[in-house]
Order: sequence, then structure tokens, then C-alpha cells
Amino acid sequence: MAELQTSAAVGERVGAMREGVTMALYVAVVLLAEAIPLQATSLGGAEVIGTYWGSTIGLALAHVYAFTLSARLFSHGHMERSEWLAAASQLAAAVLVALVATLPFVFLTGDPAFNLSGSLIALLIGATGFESARAGGVPVRRALLIGAAALIVAALVVGVKASLAH
Repeated sequence: MAELQTSAAVGERVGAMREGVTMALYVAVVLLAEAIPLQATSLGGAEVIGTYWGSTIGLALAHVYAFTLSARLFSHGHMERSEWLAAASQLAAAVLVALVATLPFVFLTGDPAFNLSGSLIALLIGATGFESARAGGVPVRRALLIGAAALIVAALVVGVKASLAH
């Protein structure tokens, strides 16, 4: 019986982490797409930070709202512990990405801030691709290629989003 409880607890944590990583990647792609038109403006660091945080909070709240409403739909009107953990993980991941994306604007201005911010977000995306490959037992060299492919796909998604938004 203890084995089943432990297995269920591990399953809850894995599900919550998966939801958190999904949110982190989603926010990362959206912030990268936002950076394209923002970089062409003369906005100061505080305005960029405000824009990034506003977008992150809006995205996170919208996603968690939709997640909890759909969870209730499929859980007979209430949310299970695992779903609460997943929602908390989603919010935490969104905050983490926003912190990573905006920290460069505290210390730098203009293009250097945008470049460092974008590089940090790209590192997060590439590392996720790499780690997902390694978790599947892929050798390091091939995992590096998969991480690079994750970056290429993210760049394509960012390009499509940026071009459709403006």
C-alpha cells in the first residue's frame, strides 16, 4: 500500500513538473516574440520589465483559469490535489521565466539587455530539449542536436507569432 501511495505521489510531482515546464516554454516563446517589436522602440528598462511582467501575469492567469475550469469539468466539479499542484507549478514557472527574462534589464539597457535576456530564454529552451533527450537515454551529442532543434523550432514559432501579431 505504501508503494502505491509513493507511486501516486511521484506521479503527482511529475505531472506538476510537466505542467510547469510547459508553462515555462510557453511564456518563453511569447516573451521572445514580444522582444522583437520592443527592441525597435526606445522604451527604457522599466517599461520593458513592465511589459514582460504584464504579459507573463496575463498569460499565466489566463492559462491557470482555463486549466482549473477544465480540470473541474473532468473531475465532477472539483479539483484533485494533483491539479492544484499542477496549477501552482504553472504559476511558479511563469514567474521564474519572467525573472530570467527581466533581470538583464535591471543591470543593462538597450540591445545588450535584449540580447542577454533572449540568450537566457534560448538557453532555457535548448536545455529543455537537451534534457528531454537525455531523459530518453539519447547520447550527449545527439541530445545537443535535439536541443538545437528545439531552439530552431522555437525560433520558427516566435517568427510566426511575431509576424502575425504585427
